[in-house]
Amino acid sequence: MADFDHPLLVFPAFTRAERAKKSGGGGRPKKPEPSRQAERLAPQLQRLQDALEQRRIALQGNSLGLEPEQVLVLETVGPISEFIRSVEKVEGLEWMGEHELDDIPPGDGFEDEADPDKPLKGQLFLVMSDLQALDQLRSLFDAWRKNPDARFARGLAPLKKAFEHLHAIRHWDVEDRLRETGLLEDWQERLEYGNERVRFEAELWFRKSPDRRRSAELYLRQQLEALGGNIVAQTVIPEISYHGLLGEIEITQIEHLLDQRESRAKIKLFQCDDVMFMRPVGQCAFPLDDETDHKEEDKAELGAIRHTASPAQSSPVIALFDGLPLTRHLRLDGRVIVDDPDNYEADYQARERSHGTSMASLVCHGDLDAQEDVAERPIYVRPIMKPNPAFNGQSREAIPEDTLPVDIVHRAVVRIFDGDGGDGPVAPSVRIINLSICDPKRPFLREMSPWARLLDWLAYKYDILFVVSAGNQGEKLKLDVSGVDFNSRALEERQRLVISALA
Repeated sequence: MADFDHPLLVFPAFTRAERAKKSGGGGRPKKPEPSRQAERLAPQLQRLQDALEQRRIALQGNSLGLEPEQVLVLETVGPISEFIRSVEKVEGLEWMGEHELDDIPPGDGFEDEADPDKPLKGQLFLVMSDLQALDQLRSLFDAWRKNPDARFARGLAPLKKAFEHLHAIRHWDVEDRLRETGLLEDWQERLEYGNERVRFEAELWFRKSPDRRRSAELYLRQQLEALGGNIVAQTVIPEISYHGLLGEIEITQIEHLLDQRESRAKIKLFQCDDVMFMRPVGQCAFPLDDETDHKEEDKAELGAIRHTASPAQSSPVIALFDGLPLTRHLRLDGRVIVDDPDNYEADYQARERSHGTSMASLVCHGDLDAQEDVAERPIYVRPIMKPNPAFNGQSREAIPEDTLPVDIVHRAVVRIFDGDGGDGPVAPSVRIINLSICDPKRPFLREMSPWARLLDWLAYKYDILFVVSAGNQGEKLKLDVSGVDFNSRALEERQRLVISALA
């Protein structure tokens, strides 16, 4: 292989793509008359105002001086253009995000003009609101209800469009924070294994104000301490709008919550309006085989390895974030540069260095059976996993449960290019980072995870490439045919069946 100063990567030619317009998709929706909309939406707005007033009463005398706020969930049928700008015009409203919606059932005057039974498409908007902002929103709604053609102040006209298309409006509640996160299932399993304390990630709505973020943290800390718990770690990364807390509570405090939806709705920890999601932690793990033994290759293979070209005494261009590899392994000796600022090595035995060793070998040598060229440069390795017995007693390599995965990956990349603790960059020549670790509790579902947003931002900031080679969906595919039938099909037919099962 030639001795290039930089890795040789071939990408397609640069072209600028037009930004896709959010049309909502589907056919043209038919909307209900304003009078019918007003009849439907007025009670929903009143419930929101009542809920905020009850929240205000509950917070009276709070030592943090918190004002009641809640995230409004606005579900619309069809597209609403310029809605974000109109939200920003209302003092007390803060934009939190949006998602595309599919399969909205027709009804309440909403239907496809060409096919009344066809499911509709729309958008879901998330907006943080306080009492004053909600009062103003209600005032604007009342003005629109009396006269749909009423003129709104400059910049607020899109709100009239929103009222026309609004399918439902409510606040982000307990079930939203827990739905599809796997948290309660994780706690139930830990309870069955006799764990005394459980940890979880609380992903907070990101607030632009540092003071508001601090208030959210202090309030959540109060709720945890009331349950005999505490905050183990906290991470704020403004560039990706992420504020995460690693919390811990006694399992006896939540045992009665697992099967009682009504009880969960009364727990202040779950009611915290600053929390977007509550999720399990410590899922980024690989089981360890008790019989794993990195035996030395025979003498002939040893000779062959020793006579392959050794890495040049040059800077690495590839980094590996994984477990700790066997640095003196025959295939890795002199080929890896381990940077272990957290001293994870102290918790490792040689037989436990499984996944990192395998991945380092793959990066250095490729597929051994394919007799591929050996990497000419050493690779930089940052251990982000270590041996960590799971709650069910299984030995495994895992990201420690006292660390948020987003935090450790962020710190690892910043250390490479900017340094930390007053020290300079440790491997600024790196251009590619391999990350073969995943969280099976965070499959892609409607929005990018904080981890995905982090990689996207870091790739842009440092001009690097991430190779993410781990799948986090471990469930078996359910095909519509038997295994024997599947194997007898032509390749294209097998591909069709697999893709159909994935969908």
